Amino acid sequence: EARVEVDTLAPGVPLLYVPSLTNDSTPEIGGTAEAGSKVEVKIGSIELDPVVVSPDGGYSITPSTALADGTYLISAVATDEAGNTSVASSALSMVIDTVAPVAPTLEGSKLGKESKPTLRGTAEAGSRVTIYKGEPVKDNILGQVPANKEGRYVFVPGVGFADGAHLIRVTATDAAGNVSEASGLFSMRVDTAPPAVPVLTVESPTNESRPEIKVVAEAGSVVTVFSGGSPLSGEATEEKEGVFSFVPETAFADGFYVLKAVATDEAGNEGGSSVEARVEVDTLAPGVPLLYV
Repeated sequence: EARVEVDTLAPGVPLLYVPSLTNDSTPEIGGTAEAGSKVEVKIGSIELDPVVVSPDGGYSITPSTALADGTYLISAVATDEAGNTSVASSALSMVIDTVAPVAPTLEGSKLGKESKPTLRGTAEAGSRVTIYKGEPVKDNILGQVPANKEGRYVFVPGVGFADGAHLIRVTATDAAGNVSEASGLFSMRVDTAPPAVPVLTVESPTNESRPEIKVVAEAGSVVTVFSGGSPLSGEATEEKEGVFSFVPETAFADGFYVLKAVATDEAGNEGGSSVEARVEVDTLAPGVPLLYV
């Protein structure tokens, strides 16, 4: 006896799964179809060799030749063991992009008192910017932020930097997963410590209406001298490392004054006030002495 199976029913339309955007030039294409049937996938005008659907109904295929960057329409048909061919699946769009973004830029304050300084720069619009401390490796990631449609990004670290010098780099990853070259190293220094309290000295009494005031403070800092709580106009000059000379621009009237100084370091940290110093300004000559002979 010979048995024959007659099957004139076409298999169902195969389901098709493709990456909508990928940086893989030989992407895996998969889906489901009638078990045992053969699925033929068409990528644009390229027809891939048929693949047999597994017993669980799944199939996958990878192009043997790399595809050029661009947009492709993908469709599939299934042919069962009796030779019946299904209707073609709806075409799905796939974009291949293997071009990495250009290296992003990185800007920020090279010296600051904020432990969580704001970093910003430019990168490919819509890309994901990854910020690293040091070399661009996974263990050095500080965080990630998106670049907006104008290609700008802003990053504020969640954990503050310790005081000291830090080297920062960034990379950009586009929507297809291509990673740019790293930016150049950005060097910055964090200083959250206020300068030491300065020491103010002035000669008293004095017949100078604009007396020289000496201040010892942190080298490189900006020294402000106050009288009675108000800052005096004038600029303190650092004569040698940590030693400042200040001469008020406006002359004092004769009388008593209470002076103090405050130092602000290069990072912008303001220290405490010096101990107050009292100065007596007396520019009046004494009267003519009387003489008895």
